[in-house]
Amino acid sequence: MPAAPPELLDLVNEPLGEASENFRNSEANGDRQNKWETRDNFGDVVPTKDKHTLRIGFQNIGGFSTNNYKIKDSIIRRGITKWEFDVFGIAESNIDWRLVDEDLKLHARTRQWWEHLHLSTAHNTTFPGSRICQYGGTALFSINRAAHRALQRGKDEINLGRWCWTRYKGKDKHFLTVITAYRPNPPGGPFTVYAQHNNYFNSVRDPRCPRVAFLEDLAVFLQYTMDRGDHVILMLDGNTDMRCSDLSRALTQCDLREVIMERHGTNGPSTFRRNNTETPIDGIWASRGIYIQKGGYFEYDAVFLNTDHRCLWIDISFETAFGYNMSELKRLAPKRLHCRDPRLVENYHRLFQQFADKHALFDRVKSFNNKRSSMSIMDIQSEYEVLDAIRCKAAEFAQSKCRKLRMGQVAFSPELNQCRRIIQAWSLLLKKASGGKVSSRLLQRTLIKVQFPPNYRGMPRTEIEDHLKAAYQNYYQKKGEATSLRQTHLENLAEAMSERGAGDKEKVIYSLIAREKQRASARRIRYLRGKQRSGGTTMVIVTDADGNQIDITDRAGLESAILRNNQEKFTQSVNTPFYSFPLKHEFGFQGVTAATQTILAGFTTLTTPWINIYWMSFNNGKCRILSRRYAHLQ
Repeated sequence: MPAAPPELLDLVNEPLGEASENFRNSEANGDRQNKWETRDNFGDVVPTKDKHTLRIGFQNIGGFSTNNYKIKDSIIRRGITKWEFDVFGIAESNIDWRLVDEDLKLHARTRQWWEHLHLSTAHNTTFPGSRICQYGGTALFSINRAAHRALQRGKDEINLGRWCWTRYKGKDKHFLTVITAYRPNPPGGPFTVYAQHNNYFNSVRDPRCPRVAFLEDLAVFLQYTMDRGDHVILMLDGNTDMRCSDLSRALTQCDLREVIMERHGTNGPSTFRRNNTETPIDGIWASRGIYIQKGGYFEYDAVFLNTDHRCLWIDISFETAFGYNMSELKRLAPKRLHCRDPRLVENYHRLFQQFADKHALFDRVKSFNNKRSSMSIMDIQSEYEVLDAIRCKAAEFAQSKCRKLRMGQVAFSPELNQCRRIIQAWSLLLKKASGGKVSSRLLQRTLIKVQFPPNYRGMPRTEIEDHLKAAYQNYYQKKGEATSLRQTHLENLAEAMSERGAGDKEKVIYSLIAREKQRASARRIRYLRGKQRSGGTTMVIVTDADGNQIDITDRAGLESAILRNNQEKFTQSVNTPFYSFPLKHEFGFQGVTAATQTILAGFTTLTTPWINIYWMSFNNGKCRILSRRYAHLQ
């Protein structure tokens, strides 16, 4: 493989002494020994997020797992959720998404992670894939409220997976573009990101060094984005010093600045674990219109376990990001009670009875019926209200407890759920054996569910760790069999439904399986059509009397504008001939009268005056009768 010209390598691969070897990425050096000293958090203490704050994070995660049965996906989801990120950028996804199965693609993995999610991804597609593990690549998550403002997404134009971006639309032509980027390391091996990019540039006879090309092409894209009036936030792993290097000079020339260092100074720690020279190689850069409220670096492993990079974060206001403070989105909670599963109905009745017995509801009803004849109307009404309130609370309690909503990535089955409970039980026992605080009631309930004897509480820590490891192994094995276990669960459900008179077992199981396939197909169609988001309306655009477009974002204004639009939409025919006398009297509102049928048959027995009136209007251009069926009326 031909290498880039040496003079270009000397230009961009600036030596940093011992550090130049220490912050080489794991793609070329798989050693993950944590032998370097590290510093704790840098910058602000991470606060509880305000409702009008947009929290943005970034980290090089060292790659997603190449299959769906590893715990790293759960670690990523829990980390982003725990720290309440609205936008999160990821460098080094390390997967060729073309070569994985449909249910292992990123949109399928993250399908039930949050209520709303907008994804932007990029990886190298300039050559046919040969192995699933492909170093490099980026991803950008827009979560919940941020997902509702996502307008466009994209990636670098030559498809090397160097960066991906999402464009958000705010109020009054306020746009924000967030970019996640990864700059390749200096040469280090045949499968590195640098080697991939160098292969491409050689194939198109481009003599540039991949690191030089990254800076030049990114600068062009940044200039184009800012020229169209967008605010810009750039999050990247630059594999070079963020304080003083060719990358920092290039981004400064693009009128960006590193916002964390701008707030806290340049004496921060390194952002890569195996770098002992305090060199930050990750950064968050922003254009002049972006001012952060807080920001900094997490300590290693604070967000994602077993990763080599720190997580960077900033807080900015919704006013800065989108030009206004977004309202909270309220999602209609799915109902837990349905009548398709008779076991679920029985569970609802049991819970309702349990609540009613606790509050003596039925005894109070009997007592009320016996003494009702001697009570005044006001007392009867008051007692009715009290009893009805208890009944409503009982129904609410039973509905909230009758079924757990299974909305994870893995298909639900009782066997897999029991494996999760066993892991939880051993984890609680391990925490207690390690001196941690564990609720005794929670521990007791968990042990009963998994049928562990009480003497397990005194088990030695080492033995508990062995059991926990075995429980995880069993869970992963069952997780790989999730599809077949789900099939067995559906068959058991069909048998229970059939016993309660729902029909033949074969027909019921066919219906259940067909329904799940339809839902899966609908999710894939929504993804292909780019309609992954759902939920409330956060902004509408109306046109005033002068023809100017106005963005409305407050709740009262949104409701008024939507009601006004619906009124105009559904009353368009109010002043039309067929909704006025005498046609309204002859044809009716639905057009199902005898007069309608005679007209459709080509005959008419209607009175002459209305024909004369509307035929004159037709000739004067006031009425347009489009159907040929009315031609004979002339």
